[in-house]
Amino acid sequence: MATKIRQAYRKHDLDNFQGTDSGVDGATRYSAPVTGLEFGDGTSSQSSKANLLEWLQPGTANAINAFPPKVWGTVDEAKTDVAFHADAYDWTIPSTVTWELLDSGKAVAFTATFDSSADQTSFMNTITAKDSGLTSGKYTHISYGSYKDSSLDKFNWS
Repeated sequence: MATKIRQAYRKHDLDNFQGTDSGVDGATRYSAPVTGLEFGDGTSSQSSKANLLEWLQPGTANAINAFPPKVWGTVDEAKTDVAFHADAYDWTIPSTVTWELLDSGKAVAFTATFDSSADQTSFMNTITAKDSGLTSGKYTHISYGSYKDSSLDKFNWS
């Protein structure tokens, strides 16, 4: 019996910054409100949007509030933007792969069908092996600012 998995990804939109830009170059140019960080609630500031996103940690509530998800018009646009790295995703293992946009174009997902659970395990192990960021919380097998949305994932159905 074939099994399927679906994994969904989003990407922060750096051009849709919801914080404050002081307009003055320096360490505190871009600021955003934060809650629940180890230093407490308040404001976090950095010299660039990319640095601020890194500090807020892509995929967290603080990062999503400062940089909402991008909205894509097509699956191809989303796939290119998230940039699923070919060395981590061996698309030859699944028997079929389909793609779709979810959440009004704010997420891209693939559904992979496998002929066996061994094929599914091999596919997932390849991703895990190539994602050195699993322990640090930073994905390395997709483009910067992209993050997995596990709430949209589905596993092991046929």
